[in-house]
Amino acid sequence: MVTLRDGIAPLGEIEFTDNSSWIRSRKFRLAARVVSGSSPDVRIREAMTEAFVVKDHRGELYKKHHPPRLNDEVWRLEKIGKDGAFHRKLAAEGINTVQEFLKLSTVDQQKLRRILGPGMSEKIWEVTIKHAITCELGNKHYIFQGENLIVTVNPICEVVSATINGQTYSTSDLPPIYGGYIQNVMRQAYANWSSLQEVVGVSSEIALLSQGELLDEYPNHHPQAKHHIGYSSDHRFNIGRGTNTNPVVVM
Repeated sequence: MVTLRDGIAPLGEIEFTDNSSWIRSRKFRLAARVVSGSSPDVRIREAMTEAFVVKDHRGELYKKHHPPRLNDEVWRLEKIGKDGAFHRKLAAEGINTVQEFLKLSTVDQQKLRRILGPGMSEKIWEVTIKHAITCELGNKHYIFQGENLIVTVNPICEVVSATINGQTYSTSDLPPIYGGYIQNVMRQAYANWSSLQEVVGVSSEIALLSQGELLDEYPNHHPQAKHHIGYSSDHRFNIGRGTNTNPVVVM
């Protein structure tokens, strides 16, 4: 209830609750009438505004983020609905965030596909993973140490650098003989993630090794030009660079 003074009453901010429809018309009218009994001898007609548009916040809680963040809940990814079948399957395996989704995709993509099940077709998977890898990784890295070995990985378990027997290797100079070894180290780092040493601000190239498709197939928000090596069962390395040129395949 407001009081008119000289025919004017300031309202300030108004919030509307509309449960009538999920269709976003966003158009409302304001109506006002005189309180009953205030002027018994005078008939004052109701007043109504023209239709106007208001901001509609419905659905914002369930929006997908572009790009997604590492700590976003996994249903923020395209094609994974909140409380839907894919979301429930992932949650049952402890995959609750975009970071956890990407880590498993890096280390064992086939396992991730099995968790999601046959309901996630190749086309749906491509949309989901394409969205996921646009995630901004930030500047944190994680160090895994073993016997005569130090490996640095990024937040999604891609190997950034490896020091083996005192020799540090980058993307371009890792001997192929170490390919399978590094894959096993990645799995160990993934399995022992909570015990890895976290460091901030380490400059790096992108992953030495990672499972799956070449990163060149998808856009990425990582800050540097990227090198990405995929290790296959026939002991070949596929090396790609995040530019407009075609990937180079090195046997």
